[in-house]
Amino acid sequence: MTDRYTIDRADGITTIRFLKRLNIEDILAAVDEFATNPSKLRVWVIDNLFELSSSEFLGLAEYAASKDLPAGKSAIVGPVDPTCGIGRIYGSYFRKTYTQMKMFRTFEEAIDWLKSE
Repeated sequence: MTDRYTIDRADGITTIRFLKRLNIEDILAAVDEFATNPSKLRVWVIDNLFELSSSEFLGLAEYAASKDLPAGKSAIVGPVDPTCGIGRIYGSYFRKTYTQMKMFRTFEEAIDWLKSE
């Protein structure tokens, strides 16, 4: 258990919420924990993601893709402008998998998109 992120599951959606300033080890640990019981709908709530380097982003995308997670939808919530920009770069790289990925500024928008067909 960690105090840096939480993973909650409700209504078929997994929410991974980072609570403190991120580092790559925190994100990889969250991916590992999520991968033990993955869902098709997930939302990553990340406020400080923009502090990662571009090489760390690419490594993260490759690492997540290597986990063979089920196809589905992943939403990234980042209210800070740099988070959204970097998240879009990550999302375009991640499109090599069968997961749809989209950036949102609010949690509510992300949940609405995940629930849509």
